[in-house]
Amino acid sequence: RESWGVPIQNALACRTGLATAIQAVLRAAGLGVCPHHDCAMNPIACLGDLASASLLCCPICFRRLELAGVVPNVAETVVRLGTMFKSPTWRPVCHRELRILERWGLISRAQLQEATTVDLT
Repeated sequence: RESWGVPIQNALACRTGLATAIQAVLRAAGLGVCPHHDCAMNPIACLGDLASASLLCCPICFRRLELAGVVPNVAETVVRLGTMFKSPTWRPVCHRELRILERWGLISRAQLQEATTVDLT
């Protein structure tokens, strides 16, 4: 399987790099470490943490970004992220984020199943 036109292993490496970059940008925006497990600002202390790092902020950190004026409309931003995560480019490496969006009620269980179905042919 390929994503971004490269083997999935490289896509996973790109994802972990993106998680690191997201955390750096959010720290520059004024967010600190977050204790919530499903948050991009959850501390990264080892490679295992990096491999499981979320690409989404928790609702509390999203609200902090909104209050700081960094994210003017959290609901719209989260919907756009959901659309991006469901795209063929991101789908192979964003199952966790899609499950979070489903838990938040932003995508349906059917959309989650459709987005996370793996074609083994």
